[in-house]
Amino acid sequence: MKLVKYGIKLCLSCLAGYLCLFAASANAQETCLNCHNNQNKLQALIKAKKVELGESTAEERSTQLLVVSEKMGSHGELDCQDCHQEDKKRAKSWHPSIQTDPTADGGTVCADCHGDEMVENFKHSLHFTVNGIAKGLTARLAQTPNNQKLFEEMHFAEHEGCSSCHATCGQCHISAPDYAGGGLLNKHEFIKVPPAEQTCESCHWENSEQHKEQDVHVTKHNMACTDCHTAEQEFHGRNVADIPKGGLYNKGPAHKLSGHYEQTQKSDIVVAECTDCHEDKEKDHTQLLTGKPALIDHNQKLECTACHTQPYTNCFGCHEDNPQSVGTWEILKQIANRMVDGKDEQNIKLGLSIANDKHSKLVPMSHSGGVSADSDVVVDLKDPNTKSYWVPFAAHFTAKNPLATPEARVSKRMCENCHNTKEDIFLTEEDVRLGETDPVSEKQWLVPKERLPKH
Repeated sequence: MKLVKYGIKLCLSCLAGYLCLFAASANAQETCLNCHNNQNKLQALIKAKKVELGESTAEERSTQLLVVSEKMGSHGELDCQDCHQEDKKRAKSWHPSIQTDPTADGGTVCADCHGDEMVENFKHSLHFTVNGIAKGLTARLAQTPNNQKLFEEMHFAEHEGCSSCHATCGQCHISAPDYAGGGLLNKHEFIKVPPAEQTCESCHWENSEQHKEQDVHVTKHNMACTDCHTAEQEFHGRNVADIPKGGLYNKGPAHKLSGHYEQTQKSDIVVAECTDCHEDKEKDHTQLLTGKPALIDHNQKLECTACHTQPYTNCFGCHEDNPQSVGTWEILKQIANRMVDGKDEQNIKLGLSIANDKHSKLVPMSHSGGVSADSDVVVDLKDPNTKSYWVPFAAHFTAKNPLATPEARVSKRMCENCHNTKEDIFLTEEDVRLGETDPVSEKQWLVPKERLPKH
């Protein structure tokens, strides 16, 4: 006997099994696979139930829901309900109430096989807590009345809130992140090294958007994120006992929580170094370029990316300022970006890599947008504790011989990016109006005059 509905045919026995997915008498895996290993049936159900697709088509979404048990390896020996347990908050009349991401709590279900240590480390990592972003937002709202309300609006906003980039075990190794629309990466395969384009780049777009078009590691050598970032702690977090105590900010400024939680990726987390591969460049290699020993050791003064970066989008592209903003940077944008004709949106700015350490190496800097005057955010530009707009930036736009200035493009020598050029790529006092349009805390990143090139 057949049931004809919505222009498709479904066996009554299949439909009954579908609706009674976790009935005690049914084998959960077999019942799930009645639909999840049949792409035509999935596609028909998606159309019939008018499942929200976002930018995907029904065919694309059905591919993302397709399960092939042989792809799951040893995980295929488990019943679906061993991981996808009941979640009454997700109840639907046409689908069982299950946890779509069983690892949403940090991966407790994974600990049964993979051990408690890995899971506990991950629960304290930046990928899971997004504590670095939350800490920055909390600092930005420090002077704002009712900052908890604003924090929740900004941090937990659907689709584009800061917390959208919160990662889980499942949303790296099995599916694309929810932020990117979700969907299985490859028929429920558990992928040890997931494809960066479908996972890493969804959140780390600021280091990938131009990276693949410009960076020599990609354009010439076809390298992926994990060719450099290989340390487990960069993904799963380090041993909890090794993490200094600090605040947990992802609940908002009203919640004074603390513990062994990572504060920033810049402190002992990201261990990838250029010299991991370029060992021969550990000593000053200016002589390789000029044939003459340099008067100063550039390696002691500059990070590799200070010389080998290319002009990049300095966050103006997304955080657009307007005349009503506090810290508009319109003048800087026109000068540094050479935007007199309105065409060029990229630049380079170098500043101190360690706040207030005038001897620290110079690195590319990124400037976030100002705070709109019509928003509820309060910023005291004269308060030295106000969070600065400039931050050191891991610019992933490496070139062997970048020619960033007109003079360098004429001479074909990257030396002219800093020397013998009218371009100003150094962040100095002339770039800021401290206490007027810019927080006085910007001073901590400014390059001292004595460190500027003499010619």
